[in-house]
Amino acid sequence: MEIRMSGVSKSYGKKQALEPLTLSLSPGIYALLGPNGAGKSTMMNILAGVLAPTTGGVYLDRRLPAKRDYARIIGYLPQRFGCYDAFTGRDMLYYFAAAKGMPRNGETRKQIEDFVRLMELEDEIDRKISGYSGGMRQRLGIIQAFLGDPSLLLLDEPTAGLDPKQRLYFREMLERKKENQIILLSTHILSDVDEIADVLLLLKEGRLVCRIRNDEQAERVYARYFG
Repeated sequence: MEIRMSGVSKSYGKKQALEPLTLSLSPGIYALLGPNGAGKSTMMNILAGVLAPTTGGVYLDRRLPAKRDYARIIGYLPQRFGCYDAFTGRDMLYYFAAAKGMPRNGETRKQIEDFVRLMELEDEIDRKISGYSGGMRQRLGIIQAFLGDPSLLLLDEPTAGLDPKQRLYFREMLERKKENQIILLSTHILSDVDEIADVLLLLKEGRLVCRIRNDEQAERVYARYFG
């Protein structure tokens, strides 16, 4: 599978949030790096189909897919993950599963239970989300993104609020998927991508300034371009 952004840009009036960008992604893990305001979330939202580009388009295997078909292959964790506070964590996950077209059967139940156990939410999953901490909400967001084995996984600051052990579990989840999925990971925690990212993508002021194999520490590459 290949995802291609062709001439994609985004502007808000006179402000250019994302310069015209052409980029192809095939299975593997990509780390999207850059300072605040670089355009990372804008790029993620366009790839997720949440935000329409001003110019250009996103192609799946060289075709411009129907929005409904494209949505079925995506797992997305936005930077601000929203939940219904009156739902329990379990209800919320079944809600997201249904939105992805997953049947409410034993296979879906097992997938949810496995992820809940891996993210250490067993004791909290039947509590209302209104009582969740920020870290618990983030773990719930990670689980919903992985549900349904999506071909394209978009994760915007996924480890925010996770403790070191949970970050390790999260990295293990990524490693299991990298052979079959396109994973785009935006983060400010450079140590999260040092050992797992195959390619580093650096955005600066809405422009893609570097695409490089992750053959050296991400911190060194980041410092080279951003100081």
